[in-house]
Amino acid sequence: DPFITTPNISNSIRANNLVEKIELLSTGKIIISGHFSTYNNVFKRYVARLNTDLTLDNSFTAAIATASIGSQQYFASLRDFGIQSDDKLIVVTDGPYSYGGSSAIARLDQNGNIDPTFVTGTGIGQTDTVEGGAYCNIEACAVQPDGKILIGGQFDTYNGTLVRTMIRLNPDGSIDPTFTFPFHGVSNSVNRIVVMPSGDILVSGAMFPTVPVEAMQRNLVKLDTYGNLDTTFTIGSTGLLSEFNPQSVCVGCSKFHILKILVQPSDGKILIAGAFNKYNNIPVNGIVRLETNGEIDPTFNDGASGSNRVIYDLDLETPSSNISNILFCGEFSTYNGASVKKMARMTYNGELDESFSIGTGTLNSGSGHNYIRALKRQSDGKIIVGGRFTSFNGITAGNITRIQGDNGLQARSSVTEYVSEPEKDIYLTFGSIKIYPNPSNGLFNIDLTEEEFDFNVISIHNLLGVSVYSSSIVSNEINQIDLSHLPSGYYIAK
Repeated sequence: DPFITTPNISNSIRANNLVEKIELLSTGKIIISGHFSTYNNVFKRYVARLNTDLTLDNSFTAAIATASIGSQQYFASLRDFGIQSDDKLIVVTDGPYSYGGSSAIARLDQNGNIDPTFVTGTGIGQTDTVEGGAYCNIEACAVQPDGKILIGGQFDTYNGTLVRTMIRLNPDGSIDPTFTFPFHGVSNSVNRIVVMPSGDILVSGAMFPTVPVEAMQRNLVKLDTYGNLDTTFTIGSTGLLSEFNPQSVCVGCSKFHILKILVQPSDGKILIAGAFNKYNNIPVNGIVRLETNGEIDPTFNDGASGSNRVIYDLDLETPSSNISNILFCGEFSTYNGASVKKMARMTYNGELDESFSIGTGTLNSGSGHNYIRALKRQSDGKIIVGGRFTSFNGITAGNITRIQGDNGLQARSSVTEYVSEPEKDIYLTFGSIKIYPNPSNGLFNIDLTEEEFDFNVISIHNLLGVSVYSSSIVSNEINQIDLSHLPSGYYIAK
């Protein structure tokens, strides 16, 4: 039971729903987005900023896109976000929703407020019809080093001007006319954008150069800085939907097969991951690596079976190394035929690294389905993990945790077990005594590890002074007490 109360397992109340994306700010703080509405019982809808140890930075509250239908107001989670060099956020979502009554794209300042200097007018729109109705959305955004912003999705107008499926904005929100996307029409859509160190741009989605739509679908292309198609780069195709149903290997996947693009900084090779079973008609499952010219790298996992289900995210364990291991996560239960949990590590050449283990892996007490959606390695080597789960390797962790390994206590024979860190949030302190998390849903940790005096009993009183709880505790240890039977309110700990 992941919620069993023991002295060494802390109850996690972090995000109350799915965490989809994790990115680091220049300060080391963390931006997360997903479907959650609270973090550590504090109202934070869909977006939150965390301190480096995953405690909540309550000084940040993000503006949320809304739509009104009749008397009802609806809220939209993010499709994507990008981080500027000044740590302001570019946030994008579905076309019917808007930030401050304007459009589905906005810039948020360091406190989460809408930046009024970024003017998008009416934003994106759709004049063509999709399956009998007009629909538009932004699926992806990327911030260039010069501050210009690439956005892509399924739309054909921006602020009333006819455009193509992907556009570039100036830092003030106006269209950059020097960029022209090579594909257009209602059948085209973009879901991932990566700006390469050279300034060239990798774009994935469902792209067709002709109308009516031709049989060949473009799922990965490379553009120059002006949007021109790089004809020296081999276009990538994972096949049409009629040939392959991503739902068979991915819960909730849409028509987009490619879900992650990662350029290796050491050699410029390109890792592609997602929900696909072939790339340019070559059988590959979930992941493939490309040479700098777009051709499949034959030295990567050559002939092996790959992943049995979707790979959502990738990160390099040592990005500066020429032989960096690759961390990967998703819904899979096997890789190259070996049983693995929802997160694993492969070598530079794509072979499973069996020295890496996350122990019992992830569980979800609310339903049997659980997965890891996002990974982000911090500068100290610890790994932030987000997704849909309520425990990670036996320690409760609400949809996000941070893991570490190789500290001696976690070694299991030849395997290093990467273990979730316990939950911690705002400390109530008296002398060297710490009580956390605060607020809590009932389980509190009484940390006496730094307290010089010996205490063996804790008693809880209401504000009238009436004792409502008493328990034995152990000096110089972390003790856990369960107050979930008490009504919400303020109490005195003695």
